[in-house]
Amino acid sequence: MFCLNSISGRTLRIGLLLFALFANGATVTAAIPNIPPQLLAQLKNLSPSQQAAIARQYGIEIPGLGGALGGLDQNSTLGEPGDEIDVAERVQRMQLEQEIRAALAEEEGKELEEELERFGLGLFDRDVSTFAPVDDMPAPDSYRVGPGDSINLYMFGNEETDLTLTVSREGQLLLPRLGPLSVAGLTFAEVKKLIENRVASQLVGTDVVVSMGKLRAMDVFLAGDVFAPGSYSVSGLATVLQALYAGGGISEIGSLRDIQVKRRGEVVGRLDAYDILLRGDTSGDMRLASGDTVFVPTVSRLVTIDGEVKRPGIYEVLGSDTLGDALKMAGGLTASSYKQSASIERRLAEQSQVVRVQVNLTNPDDLQGSLYDGDSLFVAPIKNEIANEILLRGAVARPGGYAWEPNLRVSDLLGSIDDDLLAETDLSTGLVVRRTGQGLAIEVLGLNLGEAVASPGSDYDLALQPWDEVLVFALPYLNQSYQDLLAAKEDLDDEQTTMRSLEALEFGSENGLEKQFAQFDALKQERREAEEREKEEGDNEEDRFEDRSDLIEEVVFRLQAQAKQPSTTNIVEISGDVRLPGQYPLLADRRLDTLIALAGGFERSAYLESAEVSRLSFTPEGGVRIGTFKTPLNDRAEAGFELKPLDQVRISQIPNWSYGNAVDVTGAVAFPGTFPIEPGEMLSSVLARAGGVLPKGFPQGAVLIKVEAKKREKEQIERLIASIQRNAVAQSQTRENDDVVSGGTNIEKETEFLQTVLDSEASGRVVIDLEAILAGDSTADIQLEAGDSLHVPEFNNTISVIGEVRQPGAFKYQEELKITDYVDFAAGTSVRADNDEIYVVRANGSVERVQGRTPLLSFSRSNASELRPGDTIIVPVNEEYQPVLARYKEISTVVFQSIASLYPLFRL
Repeated sequence: MFCLNSISGRTLRIGLLLFALFANGATVTAAIPNIPPQLLAQLKNLSPSQQAAIARQYGIEIPGLGGALGGLDQNSTLGEPGDEIDVAERVQRMQLEQEIRAALAEEEGKELEEELERFGLGLFDRDVSTFAPVDDMPAPDSYRVGPGDSINLYMFGNEETDLTLTVSREGQLLLPRLGPLSVAGLTFAEVKKLIENRVASQLVGTDVVVSMGKLRAMDVFLAGDVFAPGSYSVSGLATVLQALYAGGGISEIGSLRDIQVKRRGEVVGRLDAYDILLRGDTSGDMRLASGDTVFVPTVSRLVTIDGEVKRPGIYEVLGSDTLGDALKMAGGLTASSYKQSASIERRLAEQSQVVRVQVNLTNPDDLQGSLYDGDSLFVAPIKNEIANEILLRGAVARPGGYAWEPNLRVSDLLGSIDDDLLAETDLSTGLVVRRTGQGLAIEVLGLNLGEAVASPGSDYDLALQPWDEVLVFALPYLNQSYQDLLAAKEDLDDEQTTMRSLEALEFGSENGLEKQFAQFDALKQERREAEEREKEEGDNEEDRFEDRSDLIEEVVFRLQAQAKQPSTTNIVEISGDVRLPGQYPLLADRRLDTLIALAGGFERSAYLESAEVSRLSFTPEGGVRIGTFKTPLNDRAEAGFELKPLDQVRISQIPNWSYGNAVDVTGAVAFPGTFPIEPGEMLSSVLARAGGVLPKGFPQGAVLIKVEAKKREKEQIERLIASIQRNAVAQSQTRENDDVVSGGTNIEKETEFLQTVLDSEASGRVVIDLEAILAGDSTADIQLEAGDSLHVPEFNNTISVIGEVRQPGAFKYQEELKITDYVDFAAGTSVRADNDEIYVVRANGSVERVQGRTPLLSFSRSNASELRPGDTIIVPVNEEYQPVLARYKEISTVVFQSIASLYPLFRL
């Protein structure tokens, strides 16, 4: 059964509008192709109360169903003009048609709000009147009295009387005791004077006050291109515009500039509505007489004016109107209009295509040009660029645009370090990006900002030109520290998330893997929400200044874009021991020290004797050679050296530099702490500097974490994860695993879970024999590097049992006990345990696998010495474990199928 709920709100609204429009029984299934016929049929089958209830949900009143025109009969037909109810029905019908068109336009994605509207039609944007004449308006003295008008008389003096008299059809006013007065055609002032004279002459000692009462109603006819043509009953004071208001106004194709008033077949007045709209002149809005016809002809000439004018729209022009007149109708040009060249699209009858005409709006001859029907004038804006601007960017107190003046220098913009610069500003460098020649080609000038501010007018204080950009940078260590902080925060968040996930996961429980995945998903969701909160907080904070690397990257991009060939690419690169290595613009002075200052200066480990330069040499045959040479870094030797496009500069590090390289030694040593190391220093040396291991120390359980080992482990983990993903994809493609095929999301969950667990295991621990190292065995010693750490724990006299046992825990070490004894202490193995794969993790981190197929039965007193204090016994899970019932079910299924296959042989 067709259901209204299956139809979109927009489609249902259009259907209701159609149903309201054609409620008289007309066929509408083909009226709008987007409306399903089932919808219209179902609407018709509903009861009137149900129809009204659904329509009210969408803001629609259906005539005859309790709407605004509830008195209408659904089966009535449109009557002749003059019947007020029929006119109302006609107006309602036209309004519904307009609403349907608007709804369909919105359904098709049209932007009606952006379309230009015809100027003046909004004058009649109000609801159609109720067709009752307006008779409570004060009548002017020039009002012509006629049959049906009421006149109020108040007499006082010798006689006191209050009368309301109506002018008869013969045009007479019958005054008691005074006789009739012929007042038809007289003005109200004349009638007033006539009554006062009659009372004064016939009623001595009595005065009279004369006022207009209820005004007569008169019928006028609206014809032509009006919204609702027909006969209307209006007040005797009604004017042309008031009659048009009563009829809903002028249609889209009606003329606003030639509204005609016809009386007995002749035109007795014309109204140009633009006189009222543009100049406030209402002299043409004449009063109507009974029987007048207001005729609105079709508009003959429309032009469109858009762009940089104060009132864009569609205007009606007369034959005498010029381009200048049309611009005045549009309110004139805006301040941002480009007057020297405007464009007119013109449609000429003798041509089959649109032609374009350019006009100069500052030229009087062009402004006197004629307009044609359908002309479309567009006034473009001026170029949105400031011609005399200096742009100040970066780490300054007030970045933005400044006006250029002759002889303007950097010190004029940045005259005070305290007032104009920030505490983070790098005074040693800066850039001036200058346009050269035509277009956006630039050159880059180096700037010593500190010297420019300190010595105004000197060579350091560069003279500026229009469109220069002055780039001021923050100190390099701030830029680098910010990047380091972001990286450190990311590492810390990853580590915290990993640790929290490992602590929250429950191993060995029923439905363990699914529960672990659910917990891990919850942790990920919490992490994402936290990141979104941090992002929102960060978006609300304004950046204090533009980043140094972003400013330089923008300049480098512009230089690369403007280069026509490699030899003109004014880019250089610096690497090695500088604070901000990377690509930089080749400055106009081509000095190496300016480039180094731009790169943040030297690192503490930089080798300052010379720099290595790699340079491209282009041969006449179009080839290229790369040459490498050394250049001294002292000022005197470098004075004659110039950088060239695409040079690569490398600042070397001091040989054997190790300043800042340190390792951490913690735990049971005499002097724990951080120890600086020299290149190649061994663990035994650092341990000796730490005072050696204390008597309570446990050398067998020492933990050495090496940075290089951690890095290698992470690489192995990444390769392992990639291998798992490849295998999972291969299984899904070959349908080797039903679980993979049935739920692809399991692959992603397993991969993410393994990634988290493996990340936590990438500790970088290296197995060492600290006892041998302390004994002086050089073969057991190991070389240290920056970032390594050594922890010597206190003596641990326990054996730990974990994994698939019923009660994991730590138990006191006893030399005579064997592995089976400690497993028994842990309440034995679970049903999922793999007894053939039990292994022992030694205190120093090494792993030894227990030999034998059934280790729990084969261990004897002879191998009890394999356990040492601090060891951990791990009972792994059996990956091939199946519940007993499931195993029996598989066996019974195989047996049944085998017997069934032999049944035909038994019959033989």
